Amino acid sequence: MLQKTSGAGFENGSAFAWSHPWADFDFVTNGLTVTFLNNSFGAQPLSCFWILDDGTNSSLCDPPQHTYGNPRTYFVRLTVTNSVGTHSVDKQVTVSN
Repeated sequence: MLQKTSGAGFENGSAFAWSHPWADFDFVTNGLTVTFLNNSFGAQPLSCFWILDDGTNSSLCDPPQHTYGNPRTYFVRLTVTNSVGTHSVDKQVTVSN
């Protein structure tokens, strides 16, 4: 059985490196503030780019909390890139007062 191990690859008796990047994230909202958790993986080094849909972008793989100015649904995109390729994921993030 294959199991994800610390975001870096899979293990089946012996570990091997996961080459292609895979973007994924979770988030927790508290009012207008969102905490993002980056679950992306792929061969290192892995670079990240977040589009937070309010004019704010971030190149930090583990961005700090972000506070939106207005209650609504935002479309957040995370793109991860390494020497093998690029992968993006979009998620809807709804914040309210």
